[in-house]
Amino acid sequence: GRVRAMHDENGDVVLEATPSRPVQVQGLSTVPRAGDTFLVVEEDRTARQIAEKREAAERNALLAKARKRISLEDFTRALELAATYLIALAGRARAIAALGDHTAAARDWTRSIEYAGSSNSDLPESIDKMYLERGSAWLATGNTDAALADYAKALEINPKNTAAHIARANTYFKLNDRERMLGEFESAAKIDPYDIRTYIARGEAAERWGDTRLAIESYMIAAKTNPRGSGQARQALKRLGVDKMP
Repeated sequence: GRVRAMHDENGDVVLEATPSRPVQVQGLSTVPRAGDTFLVVEEDRTARQIAEKREAAERNALLAKARKRISLEDFTRALELAATYLIALAGRARAIAALGDHTAAARDWTRSIEYAGSSNSDLPESIDKMYLERGSAWLATGNTDAALADYAKALEINPKNTAAHIARANTYFKLNDRERMLGEFESAAKIDPYDIRTYIARGEAAERWGDTRLAIESYMIAAKTNPRGSGQARQALKRLGVDKMP
């Protein structure tokens, strides 16, 4: 503000306030605090700038004092809650899918993906797996376009996701696209030639397609690749009349 007049304790006008001399000042816009330094400047603009800086400093001090202190324990607890929420969503999505409501399952996977995308913490479920699971839910509803889009997103995030290639192969089977189906199985086998899931899935698709030769070939590869873990492939070979097992 601008000092318009000063009076001493007797009400007389004074022109100067020496150190420790009390005076009444007229013209200030706010009441100064004890200990504030009075600065005399020639221009109003300079005075306003000084006042604004002081007000900003005071506001920041008040905000800092009012702001809640967050400890490391608080952050840890928040991360635990985030992980628990995602685990609960994923569990509910799988349970709902098991009951046959795949549309509702897809909605829960959508919530999981959105929540995971906004989280900076380590996730109990990888995002590419969430897209893969949502794609499977869409496929169960007959929405092959949405399923293929989610499988593509899963592979974009993790190009070595063999399960996504297998899922795409099964989708192309539903679309009667044999060439693309076989291409996806081939891509999965190149990523991990020891993953027998690829050969078993290809054998099952070949059986449904009516290609017994390819089905036997696929199951044989699975049985040879992992003799101990290929019980499903051996059973399929017996079903197809193959007596000699690898």
